[in-house]
Amino acid sequence: MSGTAGALEAAGSFLVNTCGQIESAEIPHYDYIFIMYQFVHGEDWERVLGLEEAVSQLSSKSDDVRGLHNFAMPVDVTWKATNPHGWPQLVITALGTDVWGTQVVRGYAVCHLPMQAGRCVKRIPLFAPQSSSLFSSIQGFLQSDQPHYTDPKILGQGQGRQVTRVRSLGHVNLTFNTCLKNLRTLGYQTTSAEVGAAVTSSGIV
Repeated sequence: MSGTAGALEAAGSFLVNTCGQIESAEIPHYDYIFIMYQFVHGEDWERVLGLEEAVSQLSSKSDDVRGLHNFAMPVDVTWKATNPHGWPQLVITALGTDVWGTQVVRGYAVCHLPMQAGRCVKRIPLFAPQSSSLFSSIQGFLQSDQPHYTDPKILGQGQGRQVTRVRSLGHVNLTFNTCLKNLRTLGYQTTSAEVGAAVTSSGIV
């Protein structure tokens, strides 16, 4: 009986495995950067294997106009779920030190994990919140308290993000290889457009 129940439970869920890396970040304005990533996902999603948070090594930017920081930071995680609602998003935080030697947030980037099997290359914007006024900007600089999100995961939740003023800082380059299992068995299509439509209709941001 237990084996039959396990088989039914397994048939009622699908698996998403994504492996790849955060290859680099183009941040021409800052040197000596490291990054951390976190996942945001729906309640129905369960992490089966892999890390949900990780921190990279410190990187110095290239000498050209791109200001390229190389990380080659691995991302390898497997999820189990029963519906696309809450499809995992990767939230990246870039950090560095200011002129006072204090650790500060340099920027954020966020993207959904690929919704289609195979190789996927992404180049996503890196941005940072802006101070509400010139005075608060100067005050934040002097006090090493630049605008930042208390919890970066809010970027993957979509509530209140639209009222935040942000400025563009550059881009983050990622490469993913994704495997999907049991999506078709459960009646979901497996092209990016079709899965994306299912995710949107389920209410995910």
